[in-house]
Amino acid sequence: MLYVLLDNKYDLIVGFLLNYWFIAIIVLVCVIIIAIPQIRDGFKLMFSLFRRKEFKVDYQDETITFEEKIKSKDFDVVKVYATTHTYGVSAEYKWLKHNYPSYDKIMQSLCQITLDDGEKVFFDKMDISKNKKGKSIHKTIWFDITDFITGASVPFKGESDAYAENTIKGLYRK
Repeated sequence: MLYVLLDNKYDLIVGFLLNYWFIAIIVLVCVIIIAIPQIRDGFKLMFSLFRRKEFKVDYQDETITFEEKIKSKDFDVVKVYATTHTYGVSAEYKWLKHNYPSYDKIMQSLCQITLDDGEKVFFDKMDISKNKKGKSIHKTIWFDITDFITGASVPFKGESDAYAENTIKGLYRK
């Protein structure tokens, strides 16, 4: 009985839309308008998978790579994979130039955040801004430099083996 009732309602709705085609067109346009953001986001995601190339910087024998952990309107968090302080900081500026070419650096500072488990994470915090149509736009980039801040003086102290061992332990830590 319920199936017959639903079947009749379906036939009634289809018959109504066939008889009043202008209402059917309005309903179809509304459905398309509602679906546009989801379709656009789907295309953006598909194209970003093909277009995304890893940004890396090569200095002599060292290759510095980056992991963008968060990208937002107000701030980005970027993990820098480097072994030496000098190359790591130089690579930060190249990353900024690549990702924010029209921005100017306002301020740079070293920050330390202690996580809930007691681990310390070091950040090179850079405030950048640009003028767009007479309006100033500000953004903060948090570069995670934990990997290379402790090894900043490795070549001068002769502790490269100890530093390499700690780095390898970090790579294999789960």
